Amino acid sequence: KKLFLLCPAFGLAARWREFLSDDELEKWKSSGSHSYDGRQLHYSFLVDLTQNHPAYPQVLCPTSIVHGKSDELIPITASQQFIKEQKNKESIHLVEVDDDHHLSKSLLQIIPIVSQFLL
Repeated sequence: KKLFLLCPAFGLAARWREFLSDDELEKWKSSGSHSYDGRQLHYSFLVDLTQNHPAYPQVLCPTSIVHGKSDELIPITASQQFIKEQKNKESIHLVEVDDDHHLSKSLLQIIPIVSQFLL
C-alpha cells in the first residue's frame, strides 16, 4: 500500500482559526453554518475536524506528497511539519513545486511523479 497526497490539508482545524476572527467563529457556531468558496459548511465540520482528526496523523506506508510552494490556502509548511511529526520519516517524500494550491501549472510535472511512485 502507498499513499499519494496533493497539497494535503494538515493542520486544517488550526487554519480555520487563522482564516476567521473570534467573532466570525462564534457566528459560525451560533448560526450553524458558514459560507466558504460558494458552499455552506456546517459547524459540525469544524467540531469533527477538531475532535476526530489529528493535525498530523501518523502514516505507516510509503507516502509521496506534492505541494505548491505558493500555496496560500494550506502552506507548504503544513506538509513539512507533517513529515517532522512522523516516526518513519524515511518513507515519506515531499516534492515542492512552483505552484499554488490548485497545482494547475504543475499537472505535467505531477503525472510522472505519480507514475514513478505507484510503480
